[in-house]
Amino acid sequence: MPARAVDGGHYTDIEALPGGVARDASARARLTSRGAEKSTLSSSSSRARSFLSTQFGVAWDKRRESWTHQGEIITQFVFVLFVVLTARLNTENISLCGFMERAPNWHGALYYWSATATGNSLAWSTMRSVREEKNAAMKCARLAAGAAPLLSLLGTLVYPRCLWTRHKRHTENWAWSVTAAMVFEWVVDWYYKRFKSRDSERVMHSDLALPQFTWCVGMLTTTFYYYTSSYQFFSGEILGAMSFSWWVMSKHRAGTFVNHPEMRVYTWREYCLVDGTLAAALLCVFRFQQFHTCAATGVAPLA
Repeated sequence: MPARAVDGGHYTDIEALPGGVARDASARARLTSRGAEKSTLSSSSSRARSFLSTQFGVAWDKRRESWTHQGEIITQFVFVLFVVLTARLNTENISLCGFMERAPNWHGALYYWSATATGNSLAWSTMRSVREEKNAAMKCARLAAGAAPLLSLLGTLVYPRCLWTRHKRHTENWAWSVTAAMVFEWVVDWYYKRFKSRDSERVMHSDLALPQFTWCVGMLTTTFYYYTSSYQFFSGEILGAMSFSWWVMSKHRAGTFVNHPEMRVYTWREYCLVDGTLAAALLCVFRFQQFHTCAATGVAPLA
């Protein structure tokens, strides 16, 4: 059967053409095929870059910045370091709160450092979204969506596990309020995409489906293994905490807030000096509660 080549949208019998014309037709066919392959690869590469730039947010935007401007990555690294070092702790309760009651202060400070940095970022993004919002009801909703997780996070940082009722209440409030804030953000994004025609009407562009998904996986894992005191439960806590921090700090990226398209400059200095100072103060409150308040109430201060 004669070979064929695509030429201007028409199939031509190459063998029926003169030698030079046939060679030209074959060359054009190869070029067309290569062009299609390059176009497919380019399209795939473009989709991959779009996914990375959206879901990994500011970390992607700052990939060429100096390490001194990588406050978001430093926050995640320090938290991972805390998790890795928990392997040396011998505790009956395998959980973040269980490890914190056994961890030396220098070790526990790693967790508090990253948690405080995340809370700082949540306060920053909440105030910016509230300031940019023009609708009074939505302004209140955005304030509530940011304030509820922030206040409950502070509660988890100052009440140790030995004060079980308070600790449990703030932990559960944090988990539910973060979930509600993510759902609120998803609904607002969907509403503007579905019913609004002007992008400028949106106060902020988030579209961070991946950290929201991993947050849900982490919360479902902790729920399933809640009564086991196991590393499965601990892994769910870690995934949830890192997803929350990832979701919050991605608000630093350029273009998140419509009327303020610039990126937040979050450097190691702010992380070390501002968030480090707040972390040290909160850890002091936690230790005071652990060794004085718990003992005064007749509850053992260690897990």
